[in-house]
Amino acid sequence: ETGKEGKGGMEEDMHNAPADAALFAQWVQRVQYPADCVGAVGMYTEQEYFWGLGLGAQMVSLKFNFLHALLAGSVYYFPTSHYVNPLRCQSRSFDCYFERPTNCSREAHTRTRRDSIRWCGHMPTGELRARAGLRDDHPVEWYHAQLSGFLFRPNAELRAYRELVRQGLERSDPFSNASRAIAAEYASGSKKPTKKGGAGRRVGKGAGGTARLRADAQHRAEAQGANAPRRRLAVVRAQSRRGVRRARRGATPTLAELPPLPPAFNESRCLAVHMRRTDKFKTHRREDHLAAKGFVEYAQLYKSWEYWRDTRGEGEPLPVVLLGSEDKQTFTHFPPLISPTASFWLPPSLFLMDMSKGKKFESINQGNARLGQLYAAIEARAKERQLGPPAAAAAAAAGDEEAMQMLKDEGGVLITQMMLMSECVGFIGSYASNVAVLVHDLMASRGGPMIAMDVNGRVYCGCGASFCMTLERKVTRDPTKTLRGVIDTFKR
Repeated sequence: ETGKEGKGGMEEDMHNAPADAALFAQWVQRVQYPADCVGAVGMYTEQEYFWGLGLGAQMVSLKFNFLHALLAGSVYYFPTSHYVNPLRCQSRSFDCYFERPTNCSREAHTRTRRDSIRWCGHMPTGELRARAGLRDDHPVEWYHAQLSGFLFRPNAELRAYRELVRQGLERSDPFSNASRAIAAEYASGSKKPTKKGGAGRRVGKGAGGTARLRADAQHRAEAQGANAPRRRLAVVRAQSRRGVRRARRGATPTLAELPPLPPAFNESRCLAVHMRRTDKFKTHRREDHLAAKGFVEYAQLYKSWEYWRDTRGEGEPLPVVLLGSEDKQTFTHFPPLISPTASFWLPPSLFLMDMSKGKKFESINQGNARLGQLYAAIEARAKERQLGPPAAAAAAAAGDEEAMQMLKDEGGVLITQMMLMSECVGFIGSYASNVAVLVHDLMASRGGPMIAMDVNGRVYCGCGASFCMTLERKVTRDPTKTLRGVIDTFKR
């Protein structure tokens, strides 16, 4: 290996980083888009246990298989994923979501190689710098960002879907009585917060529902003469009667406290917050041996960033938060803790796997088994109706409600959520989650300064999350070990 290991961190805006990113992309293009596909060697991934992985774990592994193919001078191909709806995209490849990584086809190669799934490996920064002709040294995480930036370019269909989702994000009303009631419960400590409540409940469809309801309420109040202030307050209370019944007297807003509407969703003022699943804290699959962090700890970290590091000037709008979660309780309990900041999230109705009673996510194996059952039921119903993928798409476009439901794609929604989070200016999460690793990579691939905070104070780790936790445990048990030394043992 030649050259030096990368130095610095992703919060540095290195002078040659944009130019080197372009040079690295050109080198990748030369390998992945050969003039002679027949003579080039194709490389694809063996998928002996992809079925037992979450989507984030699958995507992190793609980075390392892609890196191995590049270093071998081979053309890399996406594997398939059980997260793809087979009725929407029959190939079930990651091509269903992302731009194809090559101009070749597997059938065109005279020779192809099969590679095992890779989760973690040393990033040979010196060799990569020499091969791509880079001008500067860069940290290991910079190379992870470049690999992810190339692999995870959304295709036209996913880009269009992302825009639809962006326009229909649900939002909290930080000034509703329900929100204040839940915040009061946390503040008092005298009552365990309930799982139900309206603090994060959508009012109407999409982000404009709350605005329309408030505008109607204000119009009615102004039309009712001298009693308008009192009537307006009554209307606001009526929006969340359930929360008001739980509220203590001190949590009820006065007329003077009623503020303007929360700001609209804006990526340039957005901080993404990802709440990781709880299955990694329990059962035989437990990976993170630190105590689980709850809503209060995530809220405290956001507030610290907002006070100490946010650069908005006087009179400028507050940041907004994009919540990355499929847990409906998150949308009820977290937004009140960061009021007056507004929270946004993907509507739960977009997901094929709802989190209603008896269907809540328990573990990867349970979730994957259930997803397989749902997709099998969709295929069976499509067969009954004699709907292939083109016919199902046409029926959905014509307004067929059942066809629309049948085309729900769990992988597409989860990836869209990650993409939207990565477009924010900052991120709070846990690197014990593969989603956090991917969001960090995608944010960093844009170049320039970025904000990434781990709720446990961890430093970025680009490996699969379970390997990151193994690295942490091994180096803690034996402080004389280096990360490079432990990573090298993963090869055997």
